[in-house]
Amino acid sequence: MSSQQARYELSPNVTWRKSVVGGETAYVYSNDLTGAYFATDAATHQFLLQLRQARPLQTAIAESRAETARILKTIPALIEAGLIASLDVDAKSTNAPTSQSPKKKPLEARLIFTRLELGEIGWLHEAFPWLARFLFARLGLACFAIAILVAVNGIAKNADTLNLNFTQVAHLSPETMVTLTMTFLLLKMLHEIGHAIATAHFLQVECRRVPLVRWGIAFFFFIPLPFTNTTASWDLQSKWRRAAIGAAGIYVEIWIAAIAAIIWAAIGEGELQIFLFNIMLVAGVSTLLFNLNPLVRLDGYYILTDICDLPNLSTRAARVARNVGHRLLGIDVRLGKHAAALFGYWLASLAYRALTIGFIALASLMLHPALGVVVVAVGGLVLFVRPAVTTVQAAQAAEAAQAATPDKPGRITWRIAAIAGLLIGVPFIPIDGALVLEGHVVADDKAFVYPSVAGQVGRIVDARNMPAGAGVVSLFNPELSMMSDIARAELGMARLAVRAARMDQPDRIPTLLGQVRAAEAKLADAERRIRALNIVLPAAKFWQPARSVTANGSWVVPTSKQHLGTTVGKDRFRLVARLEHDRAESTISEIQSLSGLLRVPGLHEPPVAVRVQSVQPIANASNTGAARPSTRTAQTEPSGFNITLELVGDHLPQRALRDGKRIVVRLSKPSRPVWQYLQVELQRLLQRRFRMA
Repeated sequence: MSSQQARYELSPNVTWRKSVVGGETAYVYSNDLTGAYFATDAATHQFLLQLRQARPLQTAIAESRAETARILKTIPALIEAGLIASLDVDAKSTNAPTSQSPKKKPLEARLIFTRLELGEIGWLHEAFPWLARFLFARLGLACFAIAILVAVNGIAKNADTLNLNFTQVAHLSPETMVTLTMTFLLLKMLHEIGHAIATAHFLQVECRRVPLVRWGIAFFFFIPLPFTNTTASWDLQSKWRRAAIGAAGIYVEIWIAAIAAIIWAAIGEGELQIFLFNIMLVAGVSTLLFNLNPLVRLDGYYILTDICDLPNLSTRAARVARNVGHRLLGIDVRLGKHAAALFGYWLASLAYRALTIGFIALASLMLHPALGVVVVAVGGLVLFVRPAVTTVQAAQAAEAAQAATPDKPGRITWRIAAIAGLLIGVPFIPIDGALVLEGHVVADDKAFVYPSVAGQVGRIVDARNMPAGAGVVSLFNPELSMMSDIARAELGMARLAVRAARMDQPDRIPTLLGQVRAAEAKLADAERRIRALNIVLPAAKFWQPARSVTANGSWVVPTSKQHLGTTVGKDRFRLVARLEHDRAESTISEIQSLSGLLRVPGLHEPPVAVRVQSVQPIANASNTGAARPSTRTAQTEPSGFNITLELVGDHLPQRALRDGKRIVVRLSKPSRPVWQYLQVELQRLLQRRFRMA
């Protein structure tokens, strides 16, 4: 018996209603016994009407004037939803689609995502009908807004505690991981309960029959995630109520996060506060970042499709992407309306899913390298290989149906070969290498300049090369000026007294001469200290003032150990950059042959050409402690390298020649193919994994 001669009939307890979805007429079929819902177009609706009485498939298709290929593709989904049943139960040897052989997902797709229904959850609405009436009433929404405001205010007032809790959670211990996992599962279960009670509530609001709302556990890369089957929401006329059902889980979790934040801000530090912070983190941040994302089929996706009347957005976007693939393979197909927007959505969704699988692969790689390879292989097969193969097969079938012209035989084969060649050649594309490092300026003979006398800063010279004998700092001390004036007056008075004594009191001359010498010594000391207020450099040096000393009259004293600046001999600066060990895929000899450009952040100057002068390994601090390394590799492996650079021709601006000034160096490396870069990155990940182990 052929597939089109098989006899089918509409299942009992199947009802349908007319609806408007996305501006187009649709028909929503539901099975009251299984709780399954199915949205069809007018052609499929006419086909199902023909099956109200048992008849062969070919007859039903002919009388409904539906497209045969499309109906044959839809039948397995109709059988799986329990809307139709095959009357040829013994047709196992035929190729007719029966209820015993529904179309299954590929093995790799089931490894990434599969779900298991566990039971019915709608009884919660019957047990607590007041909960939904409160949450989705105006009073409940007003209380929700007030709770959010109070929670945000409490978090803002306890910002330091928030940072501390973030730091504590960042250092994941096994106990913290277990707590976060249990908190995650509990909150996601409450999330799904929110969907269930919202579904039952809004169906009752529109006086619809409330079916069985089933729940279960979905596994995404073996990560358990609760789910709720809310397909009964298709029975609602209002798109806003359907969107509210999609947002109900997030709504419940934000409620929980707000209450946890209010309690968290009111209590003191302790284990309870950390537990409440975990609830805030999972129910608030993770829910908004992941569940509200419309690029995957989570709550945000269904909210978007309901509000914007975009049913089957993901399927339509994938169909446009497949048609674009057909165009690339030379098949003339129509892309349809809004093709650019749908194709852009498909690209964004593909990038997000690839990024998600990449993060999961990195986490798996830290656990075991083989597990990370499996995740990458399965993810690549589902996201890229399987869709590409399906597109090629469909294009070949379309080419056969269009009966390709004899003058262009096998055009799809040639195009596939060209695209495959381009993809195979991508890993061998050479890329100019570059090693971007950060470093600083190091002064070899740096010396600090301290004041020898106390004084007030009157003038200080900016950083520059100074000749020998040049003044760099001028201090002012009124007390020294006064002491000099007093000493000079005392000296003058003593000399006058000596002259007078020579005339009438010669016996006092020795005493008065002693006073003259004391006054001269006092004046000489005052003048020496005044000269010390002007600090000069004994030799040609590069002068750099201290940041703490300004020319606004700050007071400095010798006993404070506060230096006025530093001096460095000319041409005694070194440019040093640090290279971490896990980035040093080249050998020391290869690094020593590199050259590149150097720039100083904050200075609007052109880059300066530099080359590597020397490379010195940095001893690993973990190997210099009391603990004895277990292997020889641990003893000799450095933590990084100090790379000394030298200028090539040009000179750095004087403003850059400051000890500790930050520099950025870009060293050019020989071109290498893409696959070598990927190999190096994989080696780094493995090294980090084994270092952590």
